[in-house]
Amino acid sequence: MEEEIKSELGRLLPSMNRLVDKIATLQNGDWPEYFDRNNPDEMFTLNMFIMMGERMSEVVETLRIMNAPVIAEGKLSKNSSGCYELKKQGYVYTSGYGIEFLRVYDDNVSVWVSSRIEHNGNDYYIVSHPDLKLSGLRVNGKYGDKPPDESAAEADETP
Repeated sequence: MEEEIKSELGRLLPSMNRLVDKIATLQNGDWPEYFDRNNPDEMFTLNMFIMMGERMSEVVETLRIMNAPVIAEGKLSKNSSGCYELKKQGYVYTSGYGIEFLRVYDDNVSVWVSSRIEHNGNDYYIVSHPDLKLSGLRVNGKYGDKPPDESAAEADETP
């Protein structure tokens, strides 16, 4: 079943991307060419297209995250600038960056969870789990979250 769903989503992805692009074009100013601002039915349709485009964008981004290869894995540590990082791999997590972390539940079931990092004025936190301690948290680094900082990666490889 998992592979069937992934396969079907993969087939739908090009169509969703095309629709998202078309709706974005409308949203970015081309809508007066196609919709009469004085026609409430047409304006309703435009608003529904925009709403659907936003939701399809979320689906496309979720698929990208799900299918992105893991290129680093490790435990977070806080660096001297107050950011959390996978030091050896050069991943630094700051506000707005996606993060995939291993959530271990009381019954020892482990699940990778996708969320985002933000800052509350005092420290960074994971949006979906704001009370979770970040230091020592096991995370995956995926291309697209934030490419590794090349200088940090090189510094770790120096003997």
